[in-house]
Amino acid sequence: MDPTEPRESDEELWALRERAKELRCIYNVASALSRREESPQTVFRWVLDAIPPAWQYPEDTTARIEYFGRTHAQPDFVDTPWRLRSPISIWRTLVGAVEVHYKCPKPTAWEGPFLQEERELLDDIAHRIGEYLEWKQGSSAANGWARHRNTGDGGSASLSASPQPSIPLDSE
Repeated sequence: MDPTEPRESDEELWALRERAKELRCIYNVASALSRREESPQTVFRWVLDAIPPAWQYPEDTTARIEYFGRTHAQPDFVDTPWRLRSPISIWRTLVGAVEVHYKCPKPTAWEGPFLQEERELLDDIAHRIGEYLEWKQGSSAANGWARHRNTGDGGSASLSASPQPSIPLDSE
């Protein structure tokens, strides 16, 4: 065996380290999205902070979330051609996207410079953000209904079984 060639165990160890980074990202994203009392801007910042360490080249990774025309990005965000993008939907309606960018060129991998696992991870993050936003909007609608009901109109108002997004949840 040539000592300069990577051993199979080295490749396995590298793959395990990559999966561990992805798991930490999922845990951090889930933790951020479970903080329902926080504003979407705050939660988005925490989600964005969780993303770069999970990517193959964390030092050259930056991210942003676009939601209802507003951009929430990391301070070092640079729009580059080396990007991975996943749509964010609320009740099957496209409302934004989450993107990961490399700041400089990287070797070709599965999808441009990105690994297949990174694609899957970003799609999962986008899906989880959509679920969080559905909950936030549903909670907001329920609170509005409860306020309306408490105004003494006999509770004639009702909530739609499938609420649709109408306004951004941004408070800025």
